[in-house]
Amino acid sequence: MKAKLFSIFLAFILISTLSLPKTFSEYEGYMQLGLLEGAKARLGKGWINDIADTVLAYTPDGSRLAVASSVGIWIYDVETGKALDLIVGHTDVVNSVAFSPDGQTIVSGSGDKTLRLWNANTGDPIRTFIGHAEEVKSVALSPDGETIVSGSEDRTVRLWDANTGDLIRTLTGHKGWIRSVAFSPDGETIVSGSEDRTVRLWDTNTGDLIRTLTGHKGSIYSVAFSPDGETIVSGGQNPSTVHLWDVDTGALIRTLKGHLSSVESVAFSPDGERIVSGGGDDAVRLWDANTGNLIRTFTEDMRSVYSVAFSPDGKTIATHSQDDTLLILNSQMGRTTYPGILKDTVRLRDVDTGDLIHTFTGHTSSVYSVAFSPDGKTLVSGNSDNTMRLWDAKTGDLIRTLTEHTDQVNSVAFSPDGKTIVSESNGMIRLWDANTGSLVRTPPGHAHLVSSVAFSPDGKTLVAGRGGGIWLWDTDTGDIIRTRTGHVSSVNSVAFSPDGQIIVGGGYDKRLYLWDANTGNLIRAFKRHMGPIRGVSSMGHMGSIKCVRFSPDGERIVSGSEDNTMRLWDASTGELLRTFVHKGSVENVSFSPDGQTVVSNSWYHTIYLWDVSTGELLRTFKGHTGHVKSVGFSSDGQTVVSGSDDKTLRLWEADTGALIQTITGHTDSVKSVGFSSNGERLVSGSADKTLRLWEADTGTLIHTFTGHTDSVKSVGFSPDGQTIVSGSADKTLRLWDANTGNPIRTFRGHAYGVDSVSFSPDGETLVSSGRRDTMFHLWDTSTGTLIRTITGHSGSVNSVGFSPDGETIVSGSYDETIILWNANTLNFIRTLRGHTYSVRSVSFSPDGETLISGSHDNTLRLWNAKTGTLIRTFTEHTGPVLSVAFSPDGETLVSGSADNTVRLWDTNTGDIVRTFTGHTSLVYGVAFSPDGKTVISGCHDGTVLLWELTPAPVFQ
Repeated sequence: MKAKLFSIFLAFILISTLSLPKTFSEYEGYMQLGLLEGAKARLGKGWINDIADTVLAYTPDGSRLAVASSVGIWIYDVETGKALDLIVGHTDVVNSVAFSPDGQTIVSGSGDKTLRLWNANTGDPIRTFIGHAEEVKSVALSPDGETIVSGSEDRTVRLWDANTGDLIRTLTGHKGWIRSVAFSPDGETIVSGSEDRTVRLWDTNTGDLIRTLTGHKGSIYSVAFSPDGETIVSGGQNPSTVHLWDVDTGALIRTLKGHLSSVESVAFSPDGERIVSGGGDDAVRLWDANTGNLIRTFTEDMRSVYSVAFSPDGKTIATHSQDDTLLILNSQMGRTTYPGILKDTVRLRDVDTGDLIHTFTGHTSSVYSVAFSPDGKTLVSGNSDNTMRLWDAKTGDLIRTLTEHTDQVNSVAFSPDGKTIVSESNGMIRLWDANTGSLVRTPPGHAHLVSSVAFSPDGKTLVAGRGGGIWLWDTDTGDIIRTRTGHVSSVNSVAFSPDGQIIVGGGYDKRLYLWDANTGNLIRAFKRHMGPIRGVSSMGHMGSIKCVRFSPDGERIVSGSEDNTMRLWDASTGELLRTFVHKGSVENVSFSPDGQTVVSNSWYHTIYLWDVSTGELLRTFKGHTGHVKSVGFSSDGQTVVSGSDDKTLRLWEADTGALIQTITGHTDSVKSVGFSSNGERLVSGSADKTLRLWEADTGTLIHTFTGHTDSVKSVGFSPDGQTIVSGSADKTLRLWDANTGNPIRTFRGHAYGVDSVSFSPDGETLVSSGRRDTMFHLWDTSTGTLIRTITGHSGSVNSVGFSPDGETIVSGSYDETIILWNANTLNFIRTLRGHTYSVRSVSFSPDGETLISGSHDNTLRLWNAKTGTLIRTFTEHTGPVLSVAFSPDGETLVSGSADNTVRLWDTNTGDIVRTFTGHTSLVYGVAFSPDGKTVISGCHDGTVLLWELTPAPVFQ
């Protein structure tokens, strides 16, 4: 009876508690948390995930600590121990967090199957990555910040392009949950640890499995590379040992014994001399990495330790325990002066003395992932209560709580500039503004659980693992950017030199290219050295190049990029002269007529004017209420013109920044603007599909040009001001009479929308490019004929082969193109376009007249080798086509696919002849026997099958 009454009483208490307005009695160990806007109060602080090894993350400078928890991501000040912020938004517990290299952004992975990106300064969400089918357990960023790797309960490892958001690759092979992922120091290798008891090494560039390390007799919970990349440390369940492995050979170097229960987390010290491990035996152990000797054991005031991390200077160790406490330990003394266990707290201890430095309080549930901002001033944490939190790393004060996720936040990380935080929860990735804590974006695209997320060094790209592949996301837009690592990278902007002899182009591959306008030959590709200094590459763009311009004297080039920088280059040598840092992606740049100043705009409402010689920001122009799409100078340099999403054009005094005039008329966003050579007229192009011509002095509308069937993306005057050119998303360029408004000529040839178009100085030639085109086009202005297509950007090549006569080489690439080359001179012959994703396999027909290609777009395509014309498309595979081949007589085609099938096709009709099933995984290779009677296929499952074309397959 008493038990029954007690149960009723307990139930009443619970119901009463849950029904309370959001208030909670304060008691010792809790801190008063700052509330989100519109919230009345806060219940509890959250708990920290007990099955994630990356719930803790230091900022690069060690000043802040991010902790993943059930309520979100907590950010702590390491010096003071105060909670700076709570970043919330995940809808489930946050499992993993990581700071971007510059500490400006946090990426998180969560039980809500998403990765999310957060602004580390404000806690605002930037973007959500959706796609993993199960919880995201671990996230990591490549050393150069270009790639993100994620590991998930859906048993996949995924790679993402951090600059574009495109899925690069999905690594499959593990038979159990993936609990931990990490990049090698050089970024060339990925290590993953799984509950299938294996550690696997993968080639980052190809996705190939390098080797499998076996030796653990239970699930593997944590893996890490040594700083020199030569050793891997792993820890797991049963037996309770730490293993050290030789990366080059896969040999087991030594086993560290001492833990009495499972090893939950392992990490190398920054100098590689020590290893720290946390175990289920309520202990943290410090080891000599060279000898394997146990240096010290920390046991006081600890319960099962689920996550450990060295501070950047190696002096302290952050730990998370089952009782939802975080400790900072001194690695030298091991003395744990501990003022009592405070539920749901984070504690910092000095590594050298073991003394308690700070206690971070405020979590209401498990912290699943933590990360420092690059400057070390802020911490982000992901929690099981579906929130993230931002903390002041110096004071420990809570800065803010981010709420949007509907599941635990498994992983968090800062962007390199610290302005954005990414988080992952329940298969969704979210981006947050670190300064405001507002949700910026939830990128679509994931259909499975996100296994890991990471920032590129420039913070412009996220990579996340998902079921079926690796996705790359553009952190500014949330768009999924395709994987482009092949022959030609998308070109965003092109421009002529003042003398018309050189063309400069820049695009997604972050490099500038100079071309001879007369011959189309590549003159120079500007090198992009990776040397981040405070989040900015020391020698090149770290994000997609959005805009390029020559100086009036042709001696310098200015480029604007998604890496939030504008850069000045020596046109003759390619030397980087100066870097101008913006607060967002640089969308447009323009030199003043005297070349002394540059005007630019980023993805906000502000325009900037810079001194070219000193790099000083002279003034800002504010007034637009929408994103600024285009900027330019008047011919006398006295006026700046801008076009915006607020549907207006504005004229500004260059010297004072004062607004002169606002011109209205377009019914949708203005995409491009330009002055006539005499400065008397303005032309604008808009998403309303029109061009408009205006008097510059009065703003009076002169003409409206109609004809385009989609958004007008680029406009410009001819040098004599008599003609206007426009490029549109309808894939055409058009010439217009500037005096009458009548159309003169339409140029057709772009496969995608035209984003950039420009006249040569003599007005006789046009150069154009499209964001998705992998080439430049040169056109004869008088006739409308295409003069030349220029290609040459280098990238990963998936497949190559000779023509039967040996005179031609064919190659297929990640850039979705096929290129034909003269085998004797290696001169470019032709690019074949049509595939919508990476080209994996190419082959000539026996007579050399046709080509067959297989692609990640699930199709085979048959091409005329002489003309490049697409003859036929074969569409029956339900997965990427990984291998293709002709029969000896050329009448039949065979293909192998990621849908686990081998298929035979009639070359002449495109009909499917037969489907062979029997493989249990991806079919990577297929070939005909010389007599054409047998097909051989090789599979990811390790089998080779021989198939008789009739009547049944023969297994071998």
